Amino acid sequence: ERLLGVFVADPTVAEPEKWMEEIAKSNRNWVGIRFNPYKWPEGPEGMADETGKRLFRKAGELGLAVGVMPFKGLSQHLENLEELLKFEPKTQVIIDHWGFFLQPATGLGERSFDEASWKGLLKLSQYPQVHVKISALFRVAPDALPFLSLSDRLKELLKTFGSQRLLWGSDFPYALEHSSYAEAVQAPEAWPIWQEMSEEDRRNLLHDTCAKLYGLPLLKEEL
Repeated sequence: ERLLGVFVADPTVAEPEKWMEEIAKSNRNWVGIRFNPYKWPEGPEGMADETGKRLFRKAGELGLAVGVMPFKGLSQHLENLEELLKFEPKTQVIIDHWGFFLQPATGLGERSFDEASWKGLLKLSQYPQVHVKISALFRVAPDALPFLSLSDRLKELLKTFGSQRLLWGSDFPYALEHSSYAEAVQAPEAWPIWQEMSEEDRRNLLHDTCAKLYGLPLLKEEL
């Protein structure tokens, strides 16, 4: 009862709406669906093909948030994603892992900034339905724990999206390859921007944004 789930979109299904309804009804704790763009056939349409659009619209109708996992960089999928956002503005969207602006997104070895993905992420702030998951810090930071380089990035996201559209995530269990779970949770508290954030901002980031997307009680309602 305490666990909520997100299932992965299957672009090969013949009846997208029926497929999604059956899964969503199979357990009341399904709260979202993940769009992995690499499951779609290669081509210009990508996730914005007919099946993708039908799945995207149905997710909105069922109140399922759509998580987008652009592992090789958001910039590669920006055009398709914007097409989906314009197609169905009511569907809530979560961009995973800061849009993967550091590549490759392994958290190891030589990596480089994909500024096109970062700029693309900021551009998506114009769509009110888009949220950003502040997750997998080890994947998007070139420095070690507590990943201080991310402070300015978070500051920019707070300015463009607002805390009400940002939500924290750990990337468990992979985060444990780089730190303890507690260290992953507490890392942002060491960032300069954390000292500038209001209690409301912190509450949104760590709880309430996620709660609103997944139909949970807000933190202030639990106190």
